[in-house]
Amino acid sequence: MSTKLDTHDAGMGVSFGISAVIHLAVFLLLLWWGQLFPPTTTVQETYYVDVVNLPVANPRAGSPTQKGSDAEAPPPPPTPETPLSMPTPPHPGTKARTAPTGKAEKNEPRDTTSDAAFAEKMAKLESKAESQQQEAALERLRKKLKTAGSGRAGMPAGSGSEAGSDYTAYVQSRLKDAFYQTISYTSKNPEVIVHLYIDADGKVTRQKIEKSSGDRTFELSVLRAVEKAGDKLVPPPNRKGFEGRSSSSPRAFPAPSSNEVAMRLLLTLMLMLVLPTALHAQPGYIEVTAPGNRQLKLAVELPHANNAGANTTAAREMADVIAFDMNLSGLATAEVREPLPLAGGLMFGATDFAPWLAAGFDLLIRGEYAITGDNLTVEFRLYDALNNKMMTAKRYLGKNKDLRRFAHSFCDEVLLQMTGERGPFTTHIAFISTQYGNKEVAIMDWDGHNLLPLTRNGSINLNPDFSPDGREILFTSYKRGNPDLYKRALSSTAEIPLSRHKGLNITGAWAPDGTKIALALSKDGNAEIYTIARDGSNPVRLTVNPAIEVSPVWSPDGKRIAFVSDRLGKPQIFVMDANGGNVRRLTTAGGYNVNPRWSPKGDRIAYARMQGGTFHIYAINVDGSGDTQLTTTGSNENPAWSPDGRFIAFSSKRGGPDGIYVMRADGSGQVRVGQGKGNASQPAWSPR
Repeated sequence: MSTKLDTHDAGMGVSFGISAVIHLAVFLLLLWWGQLFPPTTTVQETYYVDVVNLPVANPRAGSPTQKGSDAEAPPPPPTPETPLSMPTPPHPGTKARTAPTGKAEKNEPRDTTSDAAFAEKMAKLESKAESQQQEAALERLRKKLKTAGSGRAGMPAGSGSEAGSDYTAYVQSRLKDAFYQTISYTSKNPEVIVHLYIDADGKVTRQKIEKSSGDRTFELSVLRAVEKAGDKLVPPPNRKGFEGRSSSSPRAFPAPSSNEVAMRLLLTLMLMLVLPTALHAQPGYIEVTAPGNRQLKLAVELPHANNAGANTTAAREMADVIAFDMNLSGLATAEVREPLPLAGGLMFGATDFAPWLAAGFDLLIRGEYAITGDNLTVEFRLYDALNNKMMTAKRYLGKNKDLRRFAHSFCDEVLLQMTGERGPFTTHIAFISTQYGNKEVAIMDWDGHNLLPLTRNGSINLNPDFSPDGREILFTSYKRGNPDLYKRALSSTAEIPLSRHKGLNITGAWAPDGTKIALALSKDGNAEIYTIARDGSNPVRLTVNPAIEVSPVWSPDGKRIAFVSDRLGKPQIFVMDANGGNVRRLTTAGGYNVNPRWSPKGDRIAYARMQGGTFHIYAINVDGSGDTQLTTTGSNENPAWSPDGRFIAFSSKRGGPDGIYVMRADGSGQVRVGQGKGNASQPAWSPR
């Protein structure tokens, strides 16, 4: 976390400047020893999201064959601003849009000089630091480090009143101690610039955000630190108010080695001794490393019935769906809780967050539903318990059978609020199932519910793939004796042949724009990679090699294709341009790598590697670096990315029938989905 605070030159003499530099060096050394430099924070506005009506056009809305429509409803009345209360520690997972309230101050760049560069600079500076004054200054510094007594200005044991103490450093130290307990963020480089105001009695009277990168989790953790530290601040010197600006951006990097610490410290000391005047005239700028993330804690309250048609089973199912989605997201630890009294109804009732905060929850989801015959109305709201604010609210209208879809849809909205990207929880997974006697294409909700067969041709069907708009599925079928490529609209039962050449017509994959299909054909001998038009016409050969080449998959921009080839003796993953040029090998480890799938963001390719007689899922950067094993249990194949790239579905055999599993993109949170019988394999994840 980098912190930049305004300081002012009081016009002291050179001797005072040298003394201040030495004290700052002591402070820097102790910071490098693992102390956390804190951000300051602000109470920020929470933007209210209108309650949206999502009517269901007919009983089939929300099924794989038809979608409901969305319509806006009037927004709820704004929640009044409330004073801050003592919060509980937040955890990673939120991202809110916050508007700057003033002119943001630019950050100074972070020093990324390598150790070698440090050593080179140090050698040059040493030649300039041979004077007796510099040596004496260094000796005085060494003595101070040995004693580490009353000179701990601004450090955890300091009070801000010792000789040479600086009240800014003292406030930073208090915030640093508090931030150790609250640090949490979800984006890669979160940043908050705030103004902090402390009155003559040492009370934090106001914080004003000047700029924010939008990481809600980071903002909450900074706010928590200010609240914790604000209870113990001593008054500013001379009982005058204190004002400072802070630019905060934590970094979850490993702590530097002792050699790195020593080298960087010595370089810093040399720079300060050689250029004391310049440093004394500039605002302070210090970089430290913050500890790692923690998860937010989310309470999912059982929805309330707002009419006589209470259905505890339905309420429990909705809450369970939300908790399952949010737990797998990895952004929050969700827990279903019994409802608290809801005075005045969900729309107008004031929510008392004290019980939730006391139980350690940072976020709260409350719901209300009404069942009238076969009609269902549901409203969900997400609250930031820490700030006593509503973050988003949605209302859904439909049929009783849409209950799970409504809960999934609200979880999509929660992820949108927390990360800036909508979740994948209303999508579907197509796969191959033996539940119906043969290998048929089936489809289910992403969490395994609402299973439906798509083919019932009594033959072997393989390798499903969704069209970019999610309305059609490609698959290979042996129903006429030859492995031919077919497509089928989800709204129809017609199976339309696209490629029926003699030999293999397999592993079809839609291009991102939907105009082409890549597949493997063996009509000319060995299997090669071709493209065809979406209607099956105009086959174009892309590879010309005596090896077997199959399983093409497009990059998200449609400019490249990854595929499997044994041109080097054993199956490996290769990448080429979409026209067949610039072929290069991607995987270099392992002797049997298959099933490539390109991530939606275009930066990673997941695949399966056989090792020791079983398969495991790996992911690799598109430049060949970062080859990482994601599974270690069972035998795992056929990875498929969720449309947001947050999850990977795959087939796995773990002591029973083959099943479909889902995990986070880093391999954590592996869970089996699917409620059907028989084996399930070869998943394909639908677009949103």
